Amino acid sequence: MLFRSDHTLTVRKTTVTLRLGEGVFGARGIDPATTYLLDRAEVADDAAVLDLGCGAGPIGIVLAAESRRRRVVMSDVSKAAVDLATANAARNGITRVKVMLSDGTDGLDRDRFDVILSNLPAHRGHVEDPSLAARLIAGCARHLVPSGAAWFVVNRARAIEIVAARAFRVVDVVDQNGRYKVVRCAAPRGAKASRS
Repeated sequence: MLFRSDHTLTVRKTTVTLRLGEGVFGARGIDPATTYLLDRAEVADDAAVLDLGCGAGPIGIVLAAESRRRRVVMSDVSKAAVDLATANAARNGITRVKVMLSDGTDGLDRDRFDVILSNLPAHRGHVEDPSLAARLIAGCARHLVPSGAAWFVVNRARAIEIVAARAFRVVDVVDQNGRYKVVRCAAPRGAKASRS
């Protein structure tokens, strides 16, 4: 029998209930880095948003519940995560999100977003894999509108700023605490200066 549990998440004035489950990132509780990212990221009420590596869907579901004007896409490489995020969106009465199976940004076609958020993975299974975050960051640069921003949360010891600077002209550590840091990336390299 798979472990499943319900958790309540409140960010600003928005509260959602999420079912978490075995085989999906954060199975035993909402990851504190995810909450840290949600507290610090700036997302306009009418933004087109990508929750990359959505897991059970806390980021995308909170942002969709917070503003009904947002277009929210949630993606994950895990079918179990996609199924759980889809069920969590329905559980919270969120019907206007799109949840899709995608290996990083590979399944996004030509979609472009104003804001991309990700609690970047550091491991593939139980093996540390820094190339995974680098690939995801590069993919985000290709799927961000020129005026948009990608927000990442990582363990503060991970130097993703160096990797991010290859894909973005602006890379700022917005905030950090004893465990995590939130990094905002803007001005994707190769993008035109104005939004088309």
